[in-house]
Amino acid sequence: MVTLDDGTVVVNYTFHPVILMEKLSDDVIIQPEADAPARLITHRRKLSRFITKVEFGDAVNLPEYREGIFIIVSAPVKIALQNRKDLVTPNDLIRDRDGNVLGCRNFAL
Repeated sequence: MVTLDDGTVVVNYTFHPVILMEKLSDDVIIQPEADAPARLITHRRKLSRFITKVEFGDAVNLPEYREGIFIIVSAPVKIALQNRKDLVTPNDLIRDRDGNVLGCRNFAL
């Protein structure tokens, strides 16, 4: 759990560190909080040699809602749980010349 310089509290439930990059302050590295990040259960069924049908199920490894704490998750988890008002995703991504993500400037609610 990390408290940002504006008082916002975030916790990372993705598979990787999230780097918040802002010109006004030092970069903030938000390490994954859980051994098992939040994700959607997936069901896969092979339809042909090159086509697999993927269906998404329930979210797992997601903590209960806590007032005042934002949870960083993947976009599929956030989309699947639009009723949750505490889930955020990295937003306004910063990329290198090759298109690799270096970090983000903020989070999307």
